[in-house]
Amino acid sequence: MSALAVSVISPTGSVTSVEHSAEGETPTDRTLFLTGSLGKTMMAATTLLLAEEGVLDLDEPIERWLPEFPRADEISLRQLLSHTAGLQEQREGTDISPGPEALAALQETKTQTELLAEAASAVGDGSLPASHRYSNAGYWVVATIIESATGESLNDVLRGHVFEPLGMADTYAEWSATIDQDIVGGELTLPDGEKWPLGTEHLPAVMSRQSGAGDFLSSSRDVATFYRAMLRDLMAPASVEAMTTIPAGSDYGLGISMREWQGGITGWGHDGLTDGYSVAAGLADGWTVAVLTNQVDLADANGSHKQARARIGEVLAHINANG
Repeated sequence: MSALAVSVISPTGSVTSVEHSAEGETPTDRTLFLTGSLGKTMMAATTLLLAEEGVLDLDEPIERWLPEFPRADEISLRQLLSHTAGLQEQREGTDISPGPEALAALQETKTQTELLAEAASAVGDGSLPASHRYSNAGYWVVATIIESATGESLNDVLRGHVFEPLGMADTYAEWSATIDQDIVGGELTLPDGEKWPLGTEHLPAVMSRQSGAGDFLSSSRDVATFYRAMLRDLMAPASVEAMTTIPAGSDYGLGISMREWQGGITGWGHDGLTDGYSVAAGLADGWTVAVLTNQVDLADANGSHKQARARIGEVLAHINANG
């Protein structure tokens, strides 16, 4: 079932949501999708809020929390959040061969210890800060540090610092059997055009494999709510400045990218592509747009990634043209 949920928040705070389904039940603005790497923006904001409280320091070497981690005396949270810590993990490919083996792989879980070991194996030996290299592993490290520094689970920290203050009742950073809201199952389009529904059975495993790097569950309304508040009133001005400071040779700050959409509209945003879901969020000229879909085309997974981002541009261009 191909599904789409879009929420738009105007500069005055009014919310407009549009949902579509090719067949079956149409989602609402509270229906849950996997967010992919959109979760990195929420992770960065939470880290900055903990820095405001004095719990963390963006530029202190991470050896205070992870003394055994490679180059822990050199790597900082700022580098991890901006993907300049030199981590070079092998990225998963998109050449999935449909069948029982592929479905079984989707249901493989990982522990935080296993993720941290993978991140350690990805540490490079170049000078730091390194040039920008997108890294899920860096955010696994951030998640471990947040839990170590606070003594709480990552989900509880995010809930206390971001989700509850913003009224994001539909967002979860970890799987829970108590989630009773509607969840859209992921769907892949095979190279021959056949639709391959994934359902929701693999969600607990997917969320375990991306702890801190994304793959939260959220709704279009919640994602839009977060992006509107993120640079407006969630954090102190100094934190906003830190988040939106772009290192040389990059378009990425701390958990967020500078974007240019069609028509020359510029702003901030992030995309997410994961097992059966393609999502994006952006803000420009006071407008906030969140687009969540359950579609990934395996013939062009990168194109699927950009489709959700392109919809952001379409909405912003329509707003710009029609006022």
